[in-house]
Amino acid sequence: MGPSAPEPGAGAWQPVRVRFLDSGRSRQTPVALDWGDGWQEVALLGEELVAGQDPAGPVQRRWRLAGADGGLHVLAPAPGGGWRARSWGGKAKV
Repeated sequence: MGPSAPEPGAGAWQPVRVRFLDSGRSRQTPVALDWGDGWQEVALLGEELVAGQDPAGPVQRRWRLAGADGGLHVLAPAPGGGWRARSWGGKAKV
């Protein structure tokens, strides 16, 4: 699956603002997302590297996150810069 390929149960990509834990660029950890209606704290569930359609092309880092409301999200760099996120599945079991 490429970086823009749909995943089962995944919502549409939306632009977001992101706050990261201060730990250096090589180990970024998202701690909050702003979908346009205020900051929502998130917990890191996992991190992955996803290859594009071109095997020789760059890989993209993605984060799987759980929101304070239990919602699951995927965060990735947006193609034109900035960040984008989408819902992923249902709710986290807390």
